[in-house]
Parts: sequence; structure tokens; C-alpha cells
Amino acid sequence: MLIATHVRVYMVAALALLAVYGLGYGVIILAPRAKHWFSAHTSAKVANVADSVITSLQSIAHTVVANLNQTVVNDAKSAGTFTPALAASVKADAVKAVLSQGSQLVALGKNVVGDIESLVPGLIESAVAASKLPQKDLTLEAKQPMSTQSVSPLA
Repeated sequence: MLIATHVRVYMVAALALLAVYGLGYGVIILAPRAKHWFSAHTSAKVANVADSVITSLQSIAHTVVANLNQTVVNDAKSAGTFTPALAASVKADAVKAVLSQGSQLVALGKNVVGDIESLVPGLIESAVAASKLPQKDLTLEAKQPMSTQSVSPLA
């Protein structure tokens, strides 16, 4: 009975993780399309302001997610107390933090975009998904110099 309970818990956790990845990748894919749609249906000046607001809110969301990962999520995971309820609470706190830190952007976004507040949970999901992606090492490998001897293709 105990093993079945643990299996169920792991299954639910795995499904929740897949849902988070799916939502995150969905937002990552849809965010550029949303920017393109705004650009196509508004004047250039309004589109630039909307793009600026969304990009700035996205930057705030990445910072908030990084801070919450360092202060809450990683501690809870290492203590084994990270639950779906805690994840939902952390997400709600992240949304509140983004709306608070970007309050002037939200006010501007309401005038330009409309219901900008409804985009914030998606920006949080995008930031969470981006934080889980492996970071590529951008250092270039040194290439070995080519030999000065000529090589015959017939040899």
C-alpha cells in the first residue's frame, strides 16, 4: 500500500512537471507570435511601446523567478517539502511581485495593450521554463592549427 502511494505521488509530480514544461514552452513559442500580432495590428509607435512593456515585464519576471528559486524553491526542494500547493503559492507570489515591481509598466500597458495583467502568469511560466533549460557554455573551443604539410588525396 505504501509503495502504491509513493508511485502515485511520483506519477502526479511527473505529470505536474510535464504540464509546467508544456505551458512554459507554449508561452515561449506564443510570446514572439503575440509580439508579432501586436506589431501587425497597431501603429509602429504603439507597437514599440507595447513591445517595450512586455519585454520589461518579462525581464522583471525572470528576476523574480530567479530570486524565488534561490530563496524558496531550492530550499524547499532540498528539504523535501516542495509540493504542488507550495508551487502554486510561489507562482501567486511571483505574479504579485511582478505586478508590484512593474506597476508603472502595468499602468502603461493597460493603456496600450489592454488587459496586460493576464499576461503576467504566462511570463512567470516562461521564466520558470527558461530557468530549467540547461545553459549552454558560450566559450569557444580553441581550434588546433592545421598542419603545414600538404596531404595528397591519393595517398
